[in-house]
Amino acid sequence: MTDIVIFDRQQLETRLDGDVDLVREILGLFRDDAPLQLAALEAAVAAGEWPAVTRYAHSIKGSSGNVGGLRVEAVSGALEAAARAGETGRARGLAQSLREELEALLKAISDAAQP
Repeated sequence: MTDIVIFDRQQLETRLDGDVDLVREILGLFRDDAPLQLAALEAAVAAGEWPAVTRYAHSIKGSSGNVGGLRVEAVSGALEAAARAGETGRARGLAQSLREELEALLKAISDAAQP
């Protein structure tokens, strides 16, 4: 997984036709929402609500992919697949990995915002 880029800002800027203000807005929305989505996912994992885990992982996969969070996108995709397949042990491990990758992504986004 470490060969995948944590944050590809250029991908996001390209997708948004170089609109720097829109990039900042989208990243701000992601920074606000992603921790909430992760908390809901972790609660679903703890409760053994695997259909909910699948939905939250899918949502995180989409939103992180849209902002250029490639490692979070990959881990959440793997988590979604594991939860859907009933691989609960693997899914629990991937949920922990997702937390770590999301923290790294949020730091990279924050660092990229610094002048």
